[in-house]
Order: sequence, then C-alpha cells, then structure tokens
Amino acid sequence: MSSAFIVNITRFLALLLMQVLVFKKISNGFTLSSFNYLNVFIYPIFIMLLPVRIPHALSILLAFVFGISIDWFYDSLGVHAGACVFTAFVRPYILSILEPRGGYPLVGGPTQHVLGMRWFLRFSAISLLIHLLVYFSIQYFSFVYIINILISTLVSFVFSMLFIIMYQFLLNPKE
Repeated sequence: MSSAFIVNITRFLALLLMQVLVFKKISNGFTLSSFNYLNVFIYPIFIMLLPVRIPHALSILLAFVFGISIDWFYDSLGVHAGACVFTAFVRPYILSILEPRGGYPLVGGPTQHVLGMRWFLRFSAISLLIHLLVYFSIQYFSFVYIINILISTLVSFVFSMLFIIMYQFLLNPKE
C-alpha cells in the first residue's frame, strides 16, 4: 500500500467521525433554535485534498462513497452524496483555473503545505462555496426558498471555512 492511500483512508475515517460526532451536534444545536441556517461541514475537505492526478471517475466514486456515508449518519437520503459528487465533478475545472505557473506537483494533494496558504484558501473557498450551494439547493429542492438557500450557504460557509482552515493547520500532516 502506498502512503497516499493510507493518508486518504485515514483522512476519510477521521473526517467522517469528526463530522458525525462533533459537527453534526453543533449544527443540530442551531437547528433546534430559531436560527436554523448554520451547518458546519468540514467533510468536503476530503474531496479537496485528494491527489491532484487522481482519475476523475475515481474521485467521483470516492466522493459518492464518502457522501453516502455521511448521509447514512445524517439520515438525509443522498443530499450529501449529491453535493459531494458535484464537488468532485467540478474539482478538475477549479484546479485547472487555479493551476500555478509551474504546474502541480506529481504526487500529493493540493494542500497549503505544498501550494501555499493563499492558493489553498482560494481553492478551498471556491470548492466549499460550490459544495454548500449545491447541498442547500438539493436540501430545499425549490428556488422558492432562494433566500434561505443563500443565507444558509453564506452562514455555513463562514463557519465551515474556519474549521477547514483549523483542520489544515492543526490536523493535516505534511505530505
């Protein structure tokens, strides 16, 4: 087994556990209050940090498996899986738009350790914003609720992005 495989399996399990044991409880606490627009999603970083050179079909398959795993714990019937698959689908396009002059390294994922914090912030912000917009669009399933979709997306984006940055600094090993 390669070290990239072990890192990604470990990341898969750690993010799944953090999302369902910690961040689901935070989101549920706000759902019970009158302000139900806040959801903290750290799990999209799994898709973001997949190796740059991973085959597109494999990244979509991994995103589906990861999303359906989250859905199983959230009892949400494919909402997370749909958002994860879409995020994995657009990931190569985001990577090509943000590609550094010298290209991407041949191995490893697009982390702030490899490509710098400024690049990582742009990449993760775009990816997370797309993920959340798709997630809330699927969840509300009607553009009648466009204001709710946008408010939920923006509020969740701010808090999720803070936790993703903390994850990147504190928990993501240098690859």
